[in-house]
Amino acid sequence: MKHLILIICIGLCIWKFYEGFGIVEEFDTSESVGRSYVAQVTAGETVNRQGESVILKESPYYLIYFSGHFCPPCRQFTKSFRDFYREHYNSDYFQVLFVSCDRSERDMTKYMKEMPWPALKFRGASSAVFMQSYLKKYIPHLELIDKNGQSIYSSAAPGMDVYRVLTSFKQMLFQMDASAQKQAVLREKVASAPAVSTRTAEEVRKFELSGTAGSGTSISAIINSEIYAVGDVIEDGISVKSIKRDEVVLLHNGKELTLKL
Repeated sequence: MKHLILIICIGLCIWKFYEGFGIVEEFDTSESVGRSYVAQVTAGETVNRQGESVILKESPYYLIYFSGHFCPPCRQFTKSFRDFYREHYNSDYFQVLFVSCDRSERDMTKYMKEMPWPALKFRGASSAVFMQSYLKKYIPHLELIDKNGQSIYSSAAPGMDVYRVLTSFKQMLFQMDASAQKQAVLREKVASAPAVSTRTAEEVRKFELSGTAGSGTSISAIINSEIYAVGDVIEDGISVKSIKRDEVVLLHNGKELTLKL
């Protein structure tokens, strides 16, 4: 019965969506140099619960929430998502954006009263872009992306669902908090005295590089189970110089060392 409800929900969502849209509008980015993908796509298309236009703040990460009030599993998850948001929201780390799959703008407005975050305009061009890019199977659907639109966690991925996306992102937030606190201490220490590593180059080459996430200026790396960005200090005399998809260049006492996946 649960699976039947989900199938009906997504079927209605897709039917209603394409009933109201033709060809998806392409965005002209020629005058948007320096602005992130998310900022470009959502420009002039974001509204608050009162239906007023708002500007979506730029953040490293965005949780894109596809949902509809007519869908019981969606309404159930919205309660859990709202609790998560109220406990963990930090605008320096992430924003939430609602993409409505409701049957009417009136239904969307009613549903938004349960949400503390903004939404894309009902059946606007931005909604079409986000649905085409990220909505794969059914609702509720949650997609964690970076500011350049790169997907990091998707509830449509094998073994994932909306709850697991939240759990995975919560772990990321804890790591980011811990990393920020550690960086503050290390930078203060570096500022007060020159830092020199007592480790040998061979020891540094054995650091564990588990993976990278994001892209462009928002890319980060997981080294020894902690998240680092370019410029971060790992420990005295060892910092991150650059990050690519398959490698990280470290500065060890002023000399470059490369870690590869």
